[in-house]
Amino acid sequence: KDPEKAKIIASKIRQEYILRSSQGKPTSAAALKSRTLSDTINLYNQFVLESDNAPSPGTAHKYILHLKKWMKILDANTDTELRVAFQDYSLKKENARRKKTGEPPLKKGGYASSLRSAAAIFSTDALKYYKRHDFHIENPLLGEVPKATFEIFIAPPNGLEFIDTLFRAAEKDLSGEKQMYPIFLLCLGAGLRAQEATHVKWCDIQDAGIIVRSDEATHQTKNRKPRTVPVGPTLKQRLLKLKPTAAGMDDFVAPAL
Repeated sequence: KDPEKAKIIASKIRQEYILRSSQGKPTSAAALKSRTLSDTINLYNQFVLESDNAPSPGTAHKYILHLKKWMKILDANTDTELRVAFQDYSLKKENARRKKTGEPPLKKGGYASSLRSAAAIFSTDALKYYKRHDFHIENPLLGEVPKATFEIFIAPPNGLEFIDTLFRAAEKDLSGEKQMYPIFLLCLGAGLRAQEATHVKWCDIQDAGIIVRSDEATHQTKNRKPRTVPVGPTLKQRLLKLKPTAAGMDDFVAPAL
């Protein structure tokens, strides 16, 4: 939680990411004209490091792993090979093959999620970046990624009562935990991710809600953008009751242990 130390760590992580991304991979526009998927991955790494519209390095690494997985499954090294291979591919066929080799089957949900992650390397912003670097490629997974389906969540009749029960149980069991209790309140009451909750400061608890900041040197949100989460007065009161008298507005709500 030391900002200066965080900057040094962030810089080291960035340097390590650049090093791993460039090892043994062509980076010049001339070299990239071969249009192999490995070259695409290399240029995507540059896109992640240079573009404001790119995902975080951690998320990008996940996308790359999924694309490499499909390259291995389909034995494809270029966008054309990947596109052609998918024309003769189906989840049913893949699981039949996996059954013969003793590999675990792909589940429908995981299959769709993996494809969406792999296809993220061919996002609109990424393709524009590739084109600016004289690397023309189309999305080989276009039309292959199942559409995400979302069901409307209907809270059970006793939903609010159940949440209140959790709050009361936490107040009893975690009230002595100076770090875990506020993190629990922020995650359950405001829907924050755990890492987001650990970086909330007292000055972030405002009338409009709880501010979730995004800073490259300390903590970045998943989409690299800050946001304000509206919360009710009860959660604010629960949190402010935990504020030590000596705590400053720039101190973290969940202090480091």
